[in-house]
Amino acid sequence: MKGIKLFLIVLGVYLLQIIIMQEISFWGISPNLFLVVTCGISFLFGSTTGGACGLILGLLQDMNMGRAIGLNGFLFMHIGI
Repeated sequence: MKGIKLFLIVLGVYLLQIIIMQEISFWGISPNLFLVVTCGISFLFGSTTGGACGLILGLLQDMNMGRAIGLNGFLFMHIGI
């Protein structure tokens, strides 16, 4: 059950980030929900789950942004741990 909840959270945040949050910007800066969710999952479910979700969210962000794949995944994994 925990895995299904995490999958739905990650999927929902991914869809919100790529559809809505890229259109919203405050003085040229758009909010990053992936960072907030990585910290929240780490606090709620522990460091191992937070690190895994951070890695997945970071890789999704890397694939969405088109930059070097793996940099945000590595960074978010360490934030989740």
